[in-house]
Amino acid sequence: MAIVFKKGKNIKKLNKMIFGNEGYLQELIFENPELIPFEELKEETKIIFLCREFPLSVGKIDILGVDSDGEIYIIETKLYKNQDKRKVIAQVLDYGASLGEEYGNDTDSFIEKIKEITKKELREELRSKFGDLLDEEINEVIDAIKENISNGAFNFLVLMDSIPSDLKNLINFLNQNSNFRIYGLELEYYVVDEKAEKQEKEEIFKINIFGAESTKPASSASGRKRWDAESFFDDAKSKLSPQNYEAVRKLYEFSKEYADEIRWGTGPANASFNPRFYSIVQKSIYSVYSDGRLRFNFGWLDYSENTRRWREKFFERLKQLEWIKSFFGHKANVEAVNLKNIPVEIWAPHVDELINLLKESLKK
Repeated sequence: MAIVFKKGKNIKKLNKMIFGNEGYLQELIFENPELIPFEELKEETKIIFLCREFPLSVGKIDILGVDSDGEIYIIETKLYKNQDKRKVIAQVLDYGASLGEEYGNDTDSFIEKIKEITKKELREELRSKFGDLLDEEINEVIDAIKENISNGAFNFLVLMDSIPSDLKNLINFLNQNSNFRIYGLELEYYVVDEKAEKQEKEEIFKINIFGAESTKPASSASGRKRWDAESFFDDAKSKLSPQNYEAVRKLYEFSKEYADEIRWGTGPANASFNPRFYSIVQKSIYSVYSDGRLRFNFGWLDYSENTRRWREKFFERLKQLEWIKSFFGHKANVEAVNLKNIPVEIWAPHVDELINLLKESLKK
């Protein structure tokens, strides 16, 4: 294959070249995710690469990425010169199985591992890259990431400088006959002037995707939607026992009466309502999901001395509740409670006690 390069009046035919450095290929993709035409996989989504060389018991994932729906991408880079190219399929599937096995039952450890490797908070990284998402929606992206790890729902991408036809056939076969998704990415590489110094080389890169046309929809926590009160409670009724449903309804009615605003989340699997009390902070103090989870957003109460003072007073009273003590044990501090999901079975029997505590704490 060849392309034509034009500069001024000069036209030059460029032939595809062999890409000889696998480490450089991995670095190139990691530093330039826009090289991969993700829009061919999913429209209107953004993706970030979290880290390189993510460690697992079976090896290291070359590049680990997530998108704005919380879908996870396991990317392996290989050169055509590798002897058995079909082994790369087994390799990425092995990574997926290991990632699910090692972190599926403890997704918080996955979030901590990302922080350990990148030296960055995942929440802040998502906020910086997905700046058009609301704070509540950042939470939902993280929830979706955790859900996909628990369910073993991954996207596998194999990036090579040249993909042989038998590997393309294997990718199509797997996509047509399995519940996971795997794609082949083929890099076309051209150099305008082969004799130029390395730092002055003009390089052209093009990536083609194979496998998207033969992929069945996979089990995933993707596909954001806009919820409202009606759809929230329809979803809640299908997921909760009558007693737990009434507890969620009671907490919502309190929130509707006392909050300045209720924001509705866009989670793909669960709806959420997020009350905002502007006398305290411009963000939601707590979030309630249609599967009954309750979460206190204490991390957002750190923007001023007033919000920190309110948080400390509220938390001191909250941790005296027996069901909070029982659930969090000795870890009942602000950091432990912050963004920790409390199952509906834990808080619903004590919803009146919780509402009374909120009423007292929200008095001006």
